[in-house]
Amino acid sequence: MFEIWAIEADGKRVLVRDDVAEGSLARALVSEGNNGAAIRGEPHRYIAVPDPDMVDTEARVRTENVLVERAVAEADFQ
Repeated sequence: MFEIWAIEADGKRVLVRDDVAEGSLARALVSEGNNGAAIRGEPHRYIAVPDPDMVDTEARVRTENVLVERAVAEADFQ
């Protein structure tokens, strides 16, 4: 399972949904959400992260940190 988070311009994270079963669907939802936000000129961006209930906590935290860093860098770039 994956969670979709909105990253506000100030770095605040807001959980949007936590029920996405497949990584490919999560990536597609994030892509569409980010495209829509960019078109509307909204400062937030979306990211997908593995559900924290995953067994491999260390890998999850590492992945989540990388995804958050990427989202913040992309928000700063735009």
